[in-house]
Amino acid sequence: MSTCRRNRNFLALVIRLRRLGDDPAVVGVLLDIEETGLGLGRIEELRALVADLRRRKPVLARLTQPDTRAYYLASACDRVFIDPVVGLYFSGFSQTVTFYKTALDRLGVKVDLVRIAEYKGAMEPFVMNGQSAPVAANRNAMLDDNFGRLLAGVADGRSAQGLDQAKVRGLVDRAVFTAVEAREAGLVDVVADDDELKAALAQSLGRCATPTCKRGRWAAGCPSGLRLCWWTGT
Repeated sequence: MSTCRRNRNFLALVIRLRRLGDDPAVVGVLLDIEETGLGLGRIEELRALVADLRRRKPVLARLTQPDTRAYYLASACDRVFIDPVVGLYFSGFSQTVTFYKTALDRLGVKVDLVRIAEYKGAMEPFVMNGQSAPVAANRNAMLDDNFGRLLAGVADGRSAQGLDQAKVRGLVDRAVFTAVEAREAGLVDVVADDDELKAALAQSLGRCATPTCKRGRWAAGCPSGLRLCWWTGT
């Protein structure tokens, strides 16, 4: 998928979430989340939209192939459902840098550049065999900041299940959970397969179990790994 199309799909999702919040006929929203390729910036933008939407109507999440970023988004919702046949991989963040200097030396290729200030490290892989201390410190500081926001966000979203930042940190250290273990740890609320999901959603949404409620509808054009469904009723 091209960058342009990905941007359009993300914008369409943002607009749809805002409109669902303003639509008085909508009584519940479901985010169906697989492993998503969205960056943390966009995940946090969606979390903020979900938080705003939750003040007006229930927002639920269903996890089918969850990684850390998918769960980070789901944890902003009122309730989290997970398919019983999948596991939850919930870890911290890392970055990998590939260095090319040795390969370039063997090829007889030399790189000429001018470096301004110690934190300008974009060209280090071409002239060094490891990160300089300032660049490594800068990268670690960014990772620590992202990790701190992850812990705070999940703890806030799952506080009703008794999770605080210290407990979330312990769960991150564990990293891998079956669906049942994730529920027992307070990371998710309901383990349900496709056949059980409809009844579980109806129980969570309450009003949406009534005959006056129209069928849930899937929004087209969502980013890869995300589907959006909503119910209307009285």
